[in-house]
Amino acid sequence: MENKFENKDNQITNQGVQNINEQHIHYNNETSDVERNILSEILEFVLKNKISDSKEPNEYKKNLEDITNKIKINFKINQREIINLIFTRYLKYEPLISEFIQKEIEINPYRIDGLKDLIQTEYCKIQNITNPSLPVENVEVFEQIGKILLPDNCKDNSTYLFNSKNIVMYFFELCDFGKKTEKDIINSQTTLFL
Repeated sequence: MENKFENKDNQITNQGVQNINEQHIHYNNETSDVERNILSEILEFVLKNKISDSKEPNEYKKNLEDITNKIKINFKINQREIINLIFTRYLKYEPLISEFIQKEIEINPYRIDGLKDLIQTEYCKIQNITNPSLPVENVEVFEQIGKILLPDNCKDNSTYLFNSKNIVMYFFELCDFGKKTEKDIINSQTTLFL
């Protein structure tokens, strides 16, 4: 019998989480050179043209976030099916995005902090809010921010948009925008501004 986690809003099954994890491992080995080149091109464009080197660096560490909890607290029930599907696709590319981000951090951490700041700023503009830690609620936000990351001549190219949207999802997964889980709130309390 399949175990289920329930709350009044939805049900998420252990089998669903296991399927996502299995696909993540499987997809990790299937990332094509085309996607690798496109991701590299998008990140290079954004880091070169939209990011200043003048910010103080933050330390970036990949937290293995419980994606299902993150989805539950950020999206209404009518959005959860599509966001689960989007995350399943995203997980195929997450290792590659992480690799690019980590390499850039080694070279120039200021630019990654600038990218994070750009995504947070655009998120707040799109949502008409001032706090990037408020729930996302609408999956279209990922595409809207993704388009902002692209050069004008690539905004209508579905392959480029897909990859730039994955970059945005990477920062969402790291809790750089959207509502944080209790675990992330506790982890983020190691700041000077308590």
